Amino acid sequence: MPSPGNTANFRSRLWAALELLFDTSIYTECYQVELLQRILVCKLRVDSGMLSQHNSTCYMDLLPPERQQLAASLWQAVTSLLAHELAQAAQGSMFIKQALEGEYPKFLRLYLDMCKRIQAIGRNSDQMETALTSGVEHEGTDSGSFHINREVVSQFENAYLSRSVSRLLDPVHLMFSGDAVPPHEEVDSLIRTITSELSVSLVDVSLSCTVARNISKTVRLFCLKCEQMIITDGEATQVIDTCTPGQLLNISIANLVHYLNGQVGRVMANMKSSLSPDAAKIVQESLSHTDKLIQNIVTPLLASISDAIEAIILTMHNEDYSMRLETGESGLNTSMRKSDVSQCSLYMKELQGFIARAASNYLAPFHNQEIVMKCSVPVASRCMELFLNHACLVRPLGEGGRVRLSTDFSQMEVAVGPLCRQTSELSRQYRMMRSLRPLLFLSVEEILESPALGDVIPYSLVLLSMFSRGPNDLLSPHQSANWSVSRLSQWLDGHPSERERLELMGGALQRYQQTVRQRGGTSFHAVYPVMITLLERGIAYCTK
Repeated sequence: MPSPGNTANFRSRLWAALELLFDTSIYTECYQVELLQRILVCKLRVDSGMLSQHNSTCYMDLLPPERQQLAASLWQAVTSLLAHELAQAAQGSMFIKQALEGEYPKFLRLYLDMCKRIQAIGRNSDQMETALTSGVEHEGTDSGSFHINREVVSQFENAYLSRSVSRLLDPVHLMFSGDAVPPHEEVDSLIRTITSELSVSLVDVSLSCTVARNISKTVRLFCLKCEQMIITDGEATQVIDTCTPGQLLNISIANLVHYLNGQVGRVMANMKSSLSPDAAKIVQESLSHTDKLIQNIVTPLLASISDAIEAIILTMHNEDYSMRLETGESGLNTSMRKSDVSQCSLYMKELQGFIARAASNYLAPFHNQEIVMKCSVPVASRCMELFLNHACLVRPLGEGGRVRLSTDFSQMEVAVGPLCRQTSELSRQYRMMRSLRPLLFLSVEEILESPALGDVIPYSLVLLSMFSRGPNDLLSPHQSANWSVSRLSQWLDGHPSERERLELMGGALQRYQQTVRQRGGTSFHAVYPVMITLLERGIAYCTK
């Protein structure tokens, strides 16, 4: 046993002895037995006197059946003895135990290198066998006699992995022991540990996969600790004032896990050529937890932004869209002569200002803008859908109001800009809005012939917009049902089915028909038959 202060010399001698044992002693014995087995399985020459004497076709038949697997028997005995002796040595010496467990990857590499050399004996000795048995027929030998016996290393692997997982998890527990968000320096220290553990595991695919699973546990623990720090009350979702301390804390947490994701991803990129695909996949899959955590932080905030957007859009109905145009002015020419910004409604200006401020104050501080944009697109889609629903509900609607509303349509694209990279990401709502805007200036007959109906613009939406073209006793669906505008908006959210929406419109039209008949009217307003035709076409479209 080494004397105090002489441990390094002892370890050096230990590794030298193991290298000699693996590379020379065991390898040589296995090589000789493998070669002997190859010779024994050679077929006897036809002129051999032993052929008739023993009725045998090869030398191996001269041995008892239980002793014919020479190489496999030797290998089983050697590996069993090796496992037993190493275990005994580790139990008898703390220095040997610490060396084999602490530097297990080195020990595993020596063992696996020996196994690979021995497994290659069959391939490498073909030429030698040919030289020794020139002109002699022979059968193929079982080159799979030397299977890797992991019992030799399993006891040391378990101890090493136990320490490895502690080296990975302990820093995470330590950095979250306080109330403050850990600094990037502590994450960098964790990344260095991850890099080290992964690097030394590259000697074996099985070991690297196990270490990768431990790294996955580390990432999940990191995310769990961050999740426990998240503020979830009203302070985290307010969108009226500047960022609260709770919101700033959540942003810091989101940026921290994003930083961890980026650093681990960089490690994986650097090891791409050396790390096995299975191990890389395990680590990469664990990084999805960081994206989910950021999404869990952003989603409630965006829900508050969406609620505020809806509240602003509802104020559209406080605007006056009944104004007429000056004599000689046509709607399209007026809208083109004047600035869109100067003509857009007050609620639209408020909406643009709010979304721009919300994106700047609450969303821009997040470093993972890819996740933020992914979560923001549904909010932008809903904003546009709400606008279209309520724009179709506006009444009374004069010619000047149509110009104003048309300007609002164009400004809506500007409004949702901060919530998506391109308005084309809102494909369905965007195409719907672009197609619905020209209908504001068409006659009801021209609307009826529009090719956009059905495929681009739902029949229910066009039908909803045409109530404003009718008389006062042609009540809008929410008026017919004695609902408020906000209640109709909620109903539309809960009933996305086109057929259900058409049935609601049909109920309002049926009530108008009854009203006219009850007062003794002899004819309906000119828009009514067109709306009935639209309703019938819409129902037929739904049954396709």
